[in-house]
Amino acid sequence: MAIAKFCKLDLVVHESVRDDVIRDLQKFGCCEIIKVQPSGEDVQELGDLKHLEDKLSEARFAIRFLEPYYEYEGDKIARLLGNKPKVSLNEMAELDSNFDIHKYSAKLRDIERKLSEIRAELSRLKTLEEILIKIKDFPLPLSLLTRGTQYVSGVVAVVPVEQIGVIRTHLEESIKPQEGEFYITKPAEKDKEVYVMATFLKNKEEEIRNIFIANGASIVELDRRLTETPLEELAKIANSREDLNIQEKELCDLAAEEARSNFAKVQLLHDYYDLIKKKTEALSSGLSTDHATWMQMWVPRITVDLIKEAISPYGKLVDMEFTDPGEEDEPPVFLVSKKWALPFEPLTKLYGLPEYDAIDPTPLFAPFYFVFFGMCLGDGGYGIVLASLLLYAILKYRPRRDTFKFFTLLFLGGIATILVGLLTGSWFGDMIDSFPIFEAIRDIKNSVKITDVMYNPMPFLGFSLSLGFVQIIFGLFIAFFDNLRRKDYIGAIGDQGGWITFLLGLASYILVRSGMLPSAFSMPSIILSFVGAGILVATQGREKKHIISKLLSGILSLYSVTSYLGDVLSYSRLLALGLATSAIAMIINTLTLQLFHIPYLGWLMGLILFTVGHSFSLAVNVLGAFVHSLRLQYVEFFSKFYKAGGKPFSPFNMDARYVQVAEAHDYETLIRSKVFG
Repeated sequence: MAIAKFCKLDLVVHESVRDDVIRDLQKFGCCEIIKVQPSGEDVQELGDLKHLEDKLSEARFAIRFLEPYYEYEGDKIARLLGNKPKVSLNEMAELDSNFDIHKYSAKLRDIERKLSEIRAELSRLKTLEEILIKIKDFPLPLSLLTRGTQYVSGVVAVVPVEQIGVIRTHLEESIKPQEGEFYITKPAEKDKEVYVMATFLKNKEEEIRNIFIANGASIVELDRRLTETPLEELAKIANSREDLNIQEKELCDLAAEEARSNFAKVQLLHDYYDLIKKKTEALSSGLSTDHATWMQMWVPRITVDLIKEAISPYGKLVDMEFTDPGEEDEPPVFLVSKKWALPFEPLTKLYGLPEYDAIDPTPLFAPFYFVFFGMCLGDGGYGIVLASLLLYAILKYRPRRDTFKFFTLLFLGGIATILVGLLTGSWFGDMIDSFPIFEAIRDIKNSVKITDVMYNPMPFLGFSLSLGFVQIIFGLFIAFFDNLRRKDYIGAIGDQGGWITFLLGLASYILVRSGMLPSAFSMPSIILSFVGAGILVATQGREKKHIISKLLSGILSLYSVTSYLGDVLSYSRLLALGLATSAIAMIINTLTLQLFHIPYLGWLMGLILFTVGHSFSLAVNVLGAFVHSLRLQYVEFFSKFYKAGGKPFSPFNMDARYVQVAEAHDYETLIRSKVFG
């Protein structure tokens, strides 16, 4: 059983036990709600949803505000991997009754507002300070520039260095000694602009401003609150900034204290409101009267008895009917692979879930991916490090669901790599052969080695291509039997049977000609090839109307053999990545040995290079092995039989973001335990 079978549950609940029944189903976590009511129908439920959304919004704000000030305790990696504190529903409800989230978020918003105002003022003062430092030698009160007097105005402008001469000339012509004066700051070595301050009679203001604008200068509008000299204003800014920094620190300390006291509570409330919201949305998805509610759900067929048992205490107040999906229905898809294939499920989900009544590819590609990953990484030393790291992470942090599957997948990839390393003699590249300290174990290493990828890659290449051919033929066989299952006999024989026969015959003939098969297989190979070609010619044009078109389409279909040849050649990347891993490792080892010859610190530098180099190589090559092994499955293998398009199972449950609800069941564990015992 690779894809769980579902049935449809029609549930009618009396109003008196409605909330209790829905809460129990939510704890159970194995039902996916089917929305049967158009949105906007149930005014009461919508009102409840709006109230919950308001609470959730306030909780989200509080979390967003407090999180930068909160110092997490415990293992940060465990937190990142989804380890959550376990809390009961009663604890959550009790907290909600004693904690006013609206009042609390208003308090936090007040702190946020004050902090924003202080930081805005600090930013303004910083900008102002930068300007005042530039013009600090201006000897007159800034009020002449910001406010002027009854007869005098002033202006500050930023002038490109290359325009200083031109502007100086214009200002000298326009401002006579008895009409005003101007000051130009001295540019530093790398300054591209200087400041010009000019004071003049008011009737000159428009003229002076036009001079600046016409010569590429920018007018600076100083704050009207600036009245003293630049140096005096800088002193005032320093005092103001000191006071503001003190206020900011006090508010940050207050926010940190609030985070220590209430951050975990707010997270708990967020999850509680979210759970209640899910329940309310579930209720609003059905049809209700004053006395009863009718709902529909998808439930795994394997859990029907458990659901009946969970609802049995309510007796005749609940009516249930289970039916099989109809032709027009689209049941969700939930994969229930056996334990050995379970780690590979995330790879299937990454590509796209199969349709409900289709083939689950997970157990079909899992062995190939295991071998391919090991061949791509290819180094036993890297395999030991990878497997050890992942085993440690699994045992220490106990990740759940897809995280656990992914970690296990990489652990298995490490095991596969160790096996390949044993057969190819690669342990951190040529470390055992290059470093004298490992001389004692060289014979042991060589005793199990059957090939050397670096110096004799052809056997590895031949094995890679052979594996590719086997997987492609396997994919065609899967499609063949799937068509038989669907009673598409012509498609099975024509689309897959013809190619299987043709390709097997062609491959056998090539092996005969290369001397790898006895010559007695020559004629059977030729016959097999012609039979396959005949099937293809006869069937591939079956959609055409005229006999000539059918025949031509059938003949032209044989050209697709080049596509299959390209698919097989794609598996040469198994050799390419294995060679890359070995080559990089050998370079690191060579450089390490060179460093060892340096007196005194050479050994330390060599150890650092060896550790850092191989760590980097491991990370890069693990990524390459993961991606390229996956590509072979998605492009070369899946294209032969697999079609994604399934809708993932989205159960109505008590999964929460920040905490683990004590009463909640893990639906994955529950379903798998029923399937496999």
